[in-house]
Amino acid sequence: MLMTWGVSAQQLSTAPDPTLESPYNTMYIHLYYLQADSYQPGIAAEAIAPGPDSATSVDLAIKIKQIFDGKGLYVRLNELPQEENYTDSTSRKPYYTPFPRYLPEVYLERINGKWYYSRETVALIPALHDKVFPFGADILTRILPIRSDFRLFGLALWQLLGIMLVLLICYVIHAGVSLLFRITLRFLTGGEYKWTFIGKESVRKLARYLSIILVVWLARMMIPALQLPIKGSEFVNKSLNIVIAVMIMLIAMVIVKVLRARAREVALRTENRLDEQLLPILTRIINIVIVTATIIYILRTLNVNVTALIAGLSIGGLALALAAQDSVKNLIGSVMIFFDKPFKIDDYIVGSGFEGQVVEVGFRSTRIKTLDTSIISVPNGLIANMHINNMGVRVYRLFNIMLSVTYQTTPEQLEEFIQALRQLIIDHPIVQDENYYVHLREMGQSSINIMFRCYLDVPGFAEELAVKEELYLTILRMAAERGIEFAYPTTTVFVEGFEPDKANKD
Repeated sequence: MLMTWGVSAQQLSTAPDPTLESPYNTMYIHLYYLQADSYQPGIAAEAIAPGPDSATSVDLAIKIKQIFDGKGLYVRLNELPQEENYTDSTSRKPYYTPFPRYLPEVYLERINGKWYYSRETVALIPALHDKVFPFGADILTRILPIRSDFRLFGLALWQLLGIMLVLLICYVIHAGVSLLFRITLRFLTGGEYKWTFIGKESVRKLARYLSIILVVWLARMMIPALQLPIKGSEFVNKSLNIVIAVMIMLIAMVIVKVLRARAREVALRTENRLDEQLLPILTRIINIVIVTATIIYILRTLNVNVTALIAGLSIGGLALALAAQDSVKNLIGSVMIFFDKPFKIDDYIVGSGFEGQVVEVGFRSTRIKTLDTSIISVPNGLIANMHINNMGVRVYRLFNIMLSVTYQTTPEQLEEFIQALRQLIIDHPIVQDENYYVHLREMGQSSINIMFRCYLDVPGFAEELAVKEELYLTILRMAAERGIEFAYPTTTVFVEGFEPDKANKD
């Protein structure tokens, strides 16, 4: 186990004297004399602050190393301060905390010119040890051998068997707990999934993710008892932490999906369609926040300097923005559509080169269902700068035609026909009897033209077509009853010098 705690074999072969003159020397002595090839716990116990007897100091020194190993905390000696008069940058006191993020309770302090694990740390070691090895898991660390002749991949036989046993236990628990969670969630959501906005698939996913979290939590309690090499322990602990983070992320995204489905059910009962347009955008924003927070946590778990990374990304942000101008325009267009509200979901709009029903307004584009039921995506940046005719906000549908009758129609027939057309508008239950126009508009080249304009109170396109068809047929019948004929474009040609009587005579 020469490479188990962040030091090279050459360094281990030249361990310094236990002078305890710096945090470096104290931790070096403590960890070096608890290695399998240099096991002298009496010397390692010199790193414990004065006070406890020798046997207690040895026990505490061993427990501190077991805590480091169990939590996968890898001590890198080349990063330890070697100054005798080292002071903490925050408190300005002679303290040194090896793992301020993961184990802030354990720190060294300078006492009478020497560095020891602090008295406060010594008092907390038993409780910390119980947290790392709950339910008596540390019994294995006492009875199992430190040395072992047989090794495979750097692990003793009993460690390999322990890993297989842990995997088997986790698999069995996962299968049972997943079923239990599924039954419980099914019961809580109304028996046979009466809450339709949740759905069977969401329940299965929640049960699976929750069971994985429980299994990982149990594995984290059992792993320290295997006394894995510090590198292996660090890898396993970080991996398990990442798995838990990913599972929590997936659970949060399922919950967001369920809440969106529920909110959509509520939104469909209201007349305001703004909430339906807002739901997809809010859902994506929340999911982006969830994923971003998870990525930041994973990077921190992997000891990545997130602050420096963000600073580096901000420097490259200008170049990225220049390369993604269209995406930025589309994002701004999405904001403008949301605030200006030129249309909403289910509105029928007509734009430059497209027309159809609005299906979804997203971050980058708006999805529109065309007349042939295909879906087109129009970038929001284009829509924001385009003239849009929103047919969906119409209160009434316009019926505007020009009735062209022949010049053989008498004035009396025209007056009676126009009056009948006006009465048709007044009597019809669907046609609005306000702001209508029925007048003799003009005398054209081949017809007398009558304007017929009115508004139809219909909810949709299908009803509009039906009412228009009824009006057309009624107008045709009214004209036929009065002997009025409709004109069509005609042209009369006169040929100069042509004598019809002479032609017939010849």
